[in-house]
This record gives sequence, structure tokens and C-alpha cells, in this order.
Amino acid sequence: MKHRTGVALALLLVVLALAALAVTAPDVAHGNVLDYVLPAGTVVLLLVLARSGPGSAAAGWGQLLARLAVGGVWVYAGLLKLPDPVASIESVRAYELLPASFVEPVGYLLPPLEVVLGVALVLGVMTRGAAVLSAVVLLAFTIGIASAWARGLEIDCGCFGDGGANPDATLQYPWELLRDVTLGVLSAWLVVARERRWALDSLLFRSSSPVTMDGDQHDLDDHADGPPVGDRTGGPA
Repeated sequence: MKHRTGVALALLLVVLALAALAVTAPDVAHGNVLDYVLPAGTVVLLLVLARSGPGSAAAGWGQLLARLAVGGVWVYAGLLKLPDPVASIESVRAYELLPASFVEPVGYLLPPLEVVLGVALVLGVMTRGAAVLSAVVLLAFTIGIASAWARGLEIDCGCFGDGGANPDATLQYPWELLRDVTLGVLSAWLVVARERRWALDSLLFRSSSPVTMDGDQHDLDDHADGPPVGDRTGGPA
């Protein structure tokens, strides 16, 4: 178990380092660094979890890693769009999917929504609700990119602030779809995951079996009143 926990921690450090690289060097070949890092990291994470099983220390660290990865991408994408809402609107319009009356509201709403989603996931606040909304939005993004590709549109996905025509779009669509599907899978896992390691939910929503900040559960009710009556007397009354 200690070996598996060490592997999970090492993976956490590696993926966080690669995510930092994605921020400082966003373009590699025909895709964003995140397009490569997230799918590869997710595959390795799932392999570790498959060997460790639910409720293990590796599962707790994996849930934390998923929150940081998905939440960090949302915060990064939203902050890039916030200073230029006009560009966000044009990115939405380029997909040619929504009625004209919906384009501006959606373009204005997306950047702050992405930031709020990201902060909620990173901090672990209302994690399950944020993960549900994250999965729904990512599904919409996936459908939008697939639709643009199928209709022969050559546009930037607008995921990280850019938008409009992009002559290399057909080369980037597969990686963008892979990235969004990966983020969607991680979001779906966060919906059903029980572990809440280093999440504020564990402090804000205490139960009779509180979850500590390190993700461990302690059943207090079974021991609050001492041992059962039979144990106190040495046998049944």
C-alpha cells in the first residue's frame, strides 16, 4: 500500500509539472500541451486506481489530482477570456450553432462560469455539483468541436481565448476532442467519487462520520458511548 501511495504521489508531481509547462509553453506541434498531458496522465491514473481499488490512499490522491487538473484548466481558460468578452462572443458565433439571440449571452457567460467552476473544483467546494456542470459543459464543447469538424469549418475552438479562422483546425480537432473527452471523463468520475481529500466540502458539510482534510473517515458514533453493554459486563446481561 505504501508503494502504491508513493506511485500516486509521484504521478501527482509529474502531472502538475507538465501542467505548469502547459501554461508556460502552450503550443507544441499541432496541439496544446494539455491535449497530450491530460489523456496520458488520465490513462496512467486509471491504471493505478484499477490496481489500488476504491477507498485506497491512491484513490484519494487520484481524486485530488482530478480536481486540480479539471479545475486548473477551467480557471486558466476562463481567465484568458475574461479581459476580452468580444473575442469570446466571436468564438461562440464561429461555430454557427446557436441562434443569433443566444450568441452574446453565451459568450459573456462562459468566461466567468469557467472561472467559478474551476475555483469550486480546486478548493473542493460543492464538488459534486461543480463536477456535474463541468461534465455537461464539456459535453457541449465536444459536440460543438465535432460538429465544426464534420461540417468542414476551419476555426479555432476558442477554448483558451483564441477564436475565428484557423487553417490548421483539421489537424487540431482530434487532439481538442481527446482533451475535452478526457476532462469530461475526469469530471464524471468526480461526480461519483466518494473520496474528498483536501476538499473544503469535508469542513463545510460535516456528518456523523466526518471526513478529515486528508480524506480519512472516522466513525465517531460507534465509540462515542464506550463499548457495547455486553462488553462492559463481560457478557450478555
